[in-house]
Amino acid sequence: MTAPIVVIGGNGQLGSDLLRVAHEQGRQATGLTHAEIDITDPHSIDLALGSRQPTIVINTAAAHGAWRSANSAEQESFFKVNALGAWHLARWCWQNGATLAHYSTDYVYGAEATRDRPYAETDAPCPTNLYGASKVAGEQLVQAYCPAHYVCRIASVYGAVGARAKGHSNFVKTTLAKIQSGESMRVVNDQWMSPTWTRMAALKTYELLDARAPYGVYHLAGSGACTWYEFACEIVRLTGSAIGIEPTTTSDQPPTDIFLRPRYTALDNANLRRAGLADLPHWSEALEIFLRTEGLNS
Repeated sequence: MTAPIVVIGGNGQLGSDLLRVAHEQGRQATGLTHAEIDITDPHSIDLALGSRQPTIVINTAAAHGAWRSANSAEQESFFKVNALGAWHLARWCWQNGATLAHYSTDYVYGAEATRDRPYAETDAPCPTNLYGASKVAGEQLVQAYCPAHYVCRIASVYGAVGARAKGHSNFVKTTLAKIQSGESMRVVNDQWMSPTWTRMAALKTYELLDARAPYGVYHLAGSGACTWYEFACEIVRLTGSAIGIEPTTTSDQPPTDIFLRPRYTALDNANLRRAGLADLPHWSEALEIFLRTEGLNS
């Protein structure tokens, strides 16, 4: 019998792959939706987790998206969910002897204007927007209040389910829809990141747990770096399609725009290698496998 696992956000893009992989590997895993647990409410956490007594809690819940910068209430939600919610979970896990695997983001980086190499876990966070700042705060609270923790940073994720916050879509699904309709695309070619297939992140999460790797911060992103334009071009190439893709640059943002998109947030999974674990596949290799698995490549 494996240790009981609870995946918070089990119906989301990442959560669904965490549950799928867990069940494939014979793990005792339960997914909880927002209707079943509200991480901003300690009482809700006590009710949902207290009755299940998990040994491992995996948190994928987050408030995110540029649209949440529109007003003060939405700005506040970043910190209510991403920081205080993470803190409540960390305290529950500490008090109940559970390990917490908490997901964060490449958006904790991005403020270095001339950055041209992937960020390692030893690089200090430097977010450019409130979302990234709230995730940094959540990371720090998890580390401070739950000794048995894994803070797992992922980037530019895609998966079979799609993100609920994006209408169950993601960049790969959006590009595939454009291909199907024969519609051309304009994609930014001056924002660098590390595309991550959620299944690969899920597999590596369980490797971390099984290996009992040292607690701390781990990058679980697809290896390598590319721009969104290069990512789109690779999707088109692998599907054998021929739609037009025009490279563009990030629109100049007015000084009042409080959601500044970072220019470079590619991640280096250095701590995985330091712990003796294999790196995640190169982003282009993972993309090819994902498209083949979904029956979408040429």
